[in-house]
Order: sequence, then structure tokens, then C-alpha cells
Amino acid sequence: MTGCSWQVWRPTCTIFVVVALSTFVTSIPVSAQDVSMLAPSVVRAKAKAEFSSSLAGTIVALPFKEGSAFSKGDVLATLDCAVQRAQAEAAAADYQAARADFDAREALLARGGLGRVQVDVAKAQAAAARARQRLAEAVIEGCEVKAPFDGRIVEVSVNEFEYVEPSQPLLSIVSTERPEVEISAPSVWLRRIEVGSTGTVRFDEAADSFQIQITGIGATVDPISATIRLTAAFKGSVNGILPGMSGRASFE
Repeated sequence: MTGCSWQVWRPTCTIFVVVALSTFVTSIPVSAQDVSMLAPSVVRAKAKAEFSSSLAGTIVALPFKEGSAFSKGDVLATLDCAVQRAQAEAAAADYQAARADFDAREALLARGGLGRVQVDVAKAQAAAARARQRLAEAVIEGCEVKAPFDGRIVEVSVNEFEYVEPSQPLLSIVSTERPEVEISAPSVWLRRIEVGSTGTVRFDEAADSFQIQITGIGATVDPISATIRLTAAFKGSVNGILPGMSGRASFE
């Protein structure tokens, strides 16, 4: 900008120069060491299962209620299978008759009193009868739902004396074996975390923190959230820990 004054017809000018100063901001990449080693975590059961009915029938027994503990092999639900058992008995009788006919024809073949074709037909009929017997026995196995592992009942979806259809949900269970911790960690943790790394986890439902050790690293990184799934095992007591508890895991 320019300011001028006139003295004795001679111009006197004062020139002001304005200098603009610019501030430059530089972005500095954040290293993996600057990323907080804290990530959301949840307790997962080692095993869980949801059972559905494999046949139609009436529920006659549900010995365990929600929250109850059971052992491997315990019967969790029983259906009325009187019809299916009768069908299995009939199939067993048919097989016995077919087998006896085959044995008799084979004996006649040995004495020359019967042709090979008749014996082969009897043999095939006996095999078919045996297959129907095995099928009937397999159906009966669906009359009882047995526990595949030690665990607890999560939810019971039916009631005793209720009629159920095939594929209708019956109940769900979880294992009481030592649970695991599933961690949704930032993918940059891969620079520092490996199988065997130790840390701590604190859950909203528990007052104390728990020591954990990484036992598995996910096979892929989620490109949207830039996270990797980690699995960790508890190093000490798990008293009071239940599947579904949520918290945050930290690593030094």
C-alpha cells in the first residue's frame, strides 16, 4: 500500500510493504509404537452347539433347565418314539426272514437243487432288508439328544409334552472347558504381537484383570476396519468368567 503527502509541490511518498507469513503444517506418520495397545475383547466358549429335532414327535423329557450343568453323554432331551421303535422292530424281523431265505436257497444251490440266479436274488433281498433295518435304527437315535461334551444349558426352546417338527430348534449349549479370549486388534499390532505374547484383559463384569497369552492370529486382515482377530488363552484361574463377557485387552 502507498501513502503520499504534498509539500511545496514536491510529492513525498511513504511506501508500506506488507509481508504475508505462511504457516506450513507437516504430517508426521504415527509409528506402531504410538498406537495404543488396547483392543476390545470377548470371552468365547471352546465349543458350543445348537440342537434341532431330527424327526417329528412329542417331547417327553427335558431334564436340564437353562443354566444347568451336564456331563458328556447325558441325555438332554427325549422324544416319544413308540412308532419309530415299532418300525425298527418290523425292519429287524424282515431282515431275519430275508436272511433265512437266502441261507436256504444257498443250501439248495450246493445240492444242485436251485440255480445261481435265484440265490443271487435272495442275497440282494437280504441286503436290502438289512439296509432298511439300519435306517430304522438310525431314526431311533434321533429320539434322544445326548451331550457331546461337558457344558451348561444356554437356552431351551421347547417345553415338555410339546409336539415338535423336524428341524425345529430344541436347545443350545456351551462347553465348560476353559474359555478363550477373542480380540479384535488393530492390524498394526502385527508388527509387535506374535503367538506367545502375553498381556492382560479386564472385563466389565469382573473387578480383577486376567493374564492372557496369544495362541492364534487370524489368517486375514479386515480391509474396512483394519483389524485382525487374535485368540488368547487364560494363564491363571478362570473363576467367574463366563462366555460372552466383554472388555479390553492390553499389551505392553
